[in-house]
Amino acid sequence: MPSPTWQGITFGIELEFMTPCPNTKALWRASAPAAAARLHIAELLARQTSLPVACKCTHPESDACCICHGAMKKVMYNDVYIVSPLGVQVAPGSQLENNYFLLTTEFLDSRHPLNVTRNWPGVEISTPIFLSGELRAGLPTVKTVLDTLRNSADTEITADESCGLHVHVGVESGMNVVLAKKIITLVMLLEDTLLLRLVSPTRLGNDYARPINQSSAVVLEPWPISQNDEGLNSHVPPAAAIEPGLWNNKNPQHLHRVLEKLWSAPNLQELSRLIRKETISRCALALSLRDHSGKSKWNRLSGSFENTPTTIEFRYAQMSFDIQFLRNWVEVVARIVELAQAGPAGFKKCFSKICEIQYKAGKEGKPAWEMLLKSVLNLGHRVPEWQNQFAKYKRGEVFSHLDNNMLLRPL
Repeated sequence: MPSPTWQGITFGIELEFMTPCPNTKALWRASAPAAAARLHIAELLARQTSLPVACKCTHPESDACCICHGAMKKVMYNDVYIVSPLGVQVAPGSQLENNYFLLTTEFLDSRHPLNVTRNWPGVEISTPIFLSGELRAGLPTVKTVLDTLRNSADTEITADESCGLHVHVGVESGMNVVLAKKIITLVMLLEDTLLLRLVSPTRLGNDYARPINQSSAVVLEPWPISQNDEGLNSHVPPAAAIEPGLWNNKNPQHLHRVLEKLWSAPNLQELSRLIRKETISRCALALSLRDHSGKSKWNRLSGSFENTPTTIEFRYAQMSFDIQFLRNWVEVVARIVELAQAGPAGFKKCFSKICEIQYKAGKEGKPAWEMLLKSVLNLGHRVPEWQNQFAKYKRGEVFSHLDNNMLLRPL
């Protein structure tokens, strides 16, 4: 496989964690503690960095919180407070959230006993949409955010198994249904042997990150009577060409039937439904539908989403404050999207190579992840770092840089 270039790749990251309503906003502790918590983080980032930062209200118009309180003196963009810089800076044809580090609320079902007792509000930082240069440089902008969170002496931050690291990956030219099918196909091949291997075992039982190979409608629903699988045969080898092995439960025919249904989806809306749990809840892989202006369409309205900023959302990973883990993980998921952009012959070759490696690994009783990183993703230079990450998992270190009280340690 060719070496990664990330050319044409776009991506954004969602970081989930918990932090209390600070003493400086104690007046809001009873009525709007979650708003006070995320505004505190937004002000911290605005004060210590030059990054564009915004903070979102989530209450009915008749209510108020510390974010919109005194709105006449603030720069508001609908229900979003522009914290820094002064003035609204939105690129033509895009949405505000694509241009700012946006602080929003996040429901987190705390798992750790300490965090159950604390009951701190959940916070999500959504990054702007990055181009490939950010990834090639090692995520320096994201590192600035993480370093700022760790450098704040008066801010308590924690995370546990309820907190996810979600990565949205798209392409500059816009998502289309064929490319999305190819990405999902590769993910279905690599989910058990690579993606789930790289994340913490504690993440596997999360209701909001269920594997698509186990929980999605495309796997669990009955097969349609008639199928329009145009493109399948030119991109995917026949079932007879796929060796039965442990990775496909020795049933390549089942895998091929699932792919037949996937490739029969006529549009991105149907594809989004097929990879959801019971067609409603998002699994560990999701399609984030966006219209041509970049506005999210969670209700999957009718109309064409071809060549829009729609993204593939990878929800597998646990939250991390470790920039090395973030970089390595984003490289993996972005590389999958990059490989999916190959033409029919190149894609079929990649598909076959993945099958061959996984069959060989199963026959030899070896894990396939290392060979996949080296021979398919061309990320073999990251293998030692992933081995170090596995060692952390083995000794129970899921969230790097947290102390014994599950609080983020300073740099």
